[in-house]
Amino acid sequence: MIQGMQSFDSHKEFVGIVEGNTTELANLQREQLSFGIDISGKKRIDEYRPLTKYLKNKFGVGLGAVTDRVTFFDKGNLYNSLTTTLVNDAIKTTSPLATFQKMVDRIGYEDFGLDPEQRQDFASNTAMPAFRDRFKQVTGLTMSKV
Repeated sequence: MIQGMQSFDSHKEFVGIVEGNTTELANLQREQLSFGIDISGKKRIDEYRPLTKYLKNKFGVGLGAVTDRVTFFDKGNLYNSLTTTLVNDAIKTTSPLATFQKMVDRIGYEDFGLDPEQRQDFASNTAMPAFRDRFKQVTGLTMSKV
């Protein structure tokens, strides 16, 4: 048990958990974008231009037809291209599409990212259960749920 405690590297384990769940993190970002929520958890206050509204009302389907808030969704290409990685202990969601940079420019880099609710959801429902399991596996000890 002592040897397990000495060999347990919590930072390394957490990094592994995040890296193993990047798809889930990208999905959380997609969901948040679809509701027009920024990193603070507040609704974004912006709207489409009149021509975009016209085109979305005429040709849009599903989330691509929403015009009461900017969702950055038309055919889903941007949403489908989102990927999440861990870079220097920071979780980064990006896309190779030019529309991604346009979206970030419009939102503001400082306002793009998971909001507190999405971060809490990931921590409570994914990261901490996996961390507790890994801790028990390595040390033989059980962590209590808080």
